Amino acid sequence: MQRILTLLLFFTTIFTTVLSGQEAIEKAHRQHVEKGDHLLNLGVSFLPNPTDFALDLFTGGTGSGDPSPGINLHYEYSITNNISLGGLFGYYRVNAQQNLSLGDIPELLDDPECVAQCLLPFSVGASCDCDAPIIKERVNVYTLAGKLVYHRRLAIIPKVDFYTSIIAGYSFNRRKTIVEQLGDIALDELTTKEVNVPTFVYYISVGGRYFINENWAIFGEGGFSNVHLVQAGVTYRF
Repeated sequence: MQRILTLLLFFTTIFTTVLSGQEAIEKAHRQHVEKGDHLLNLGVSFLPNPTDFALDLFTGGTGSGDPSPGINLHYEYSITNNISLGGLFGYYRVNAQQNLSLGDIPELLDDPECVAQCLLPFSVGASCDCDAPIIKERVNVYTLAGKLVYHRRLAIIPKVDFYTSIIAGYSFNRRKTIVEQLGDIALDELTTKEVNVPTFVYYISVGGRYFINENWAIFGEGGFSNVHLVQAGVTYRF
């Protein structure tokens, strides 16, 4: 009887150990993306590409553009343990500015006295507005893109989901012109040029995702793009 109890205790211990090990393996596997997972990511992209976003905004000079950080919402569905497909919606804004010279103002060119007055180092009257006009462009950029992701597990860092992603899509731009210190000069008298904002968008990156628990994770990635180069954010798995 004692031998039977000893054997039962022995096999029970082994069985419990195996189950605990299996649960630990399954929990470790959930540190990574698996087939059938849905991932909703919210990220902020920054460190913009050094390429100028706004050049030659207006006739007579060049302007400069300053893109803001981007806000990106993207969804992924894992068709295998290693491959995910999805889409992205993103937004960022470009602020561009250019100071015009007197030669860019048709109204002044039609009035030689005003031209002479504005060129003098001192003011001889108040009949002409000689303030340097400032033209600003604000461009809101909305992006729709597709996404392909390849996931890989590395033995050296088992709790991090490493991945490579490719994003390609199209940007829709909404442009707004703001004129400062232009007086009575009509905006349509100036010849403007389009802001140089990419319409076809691509982004190739490598990154890592760490799951804090079964559902939530944080991620960071960087790569090559014609817009932003680095992105970080949070992931919700469901």
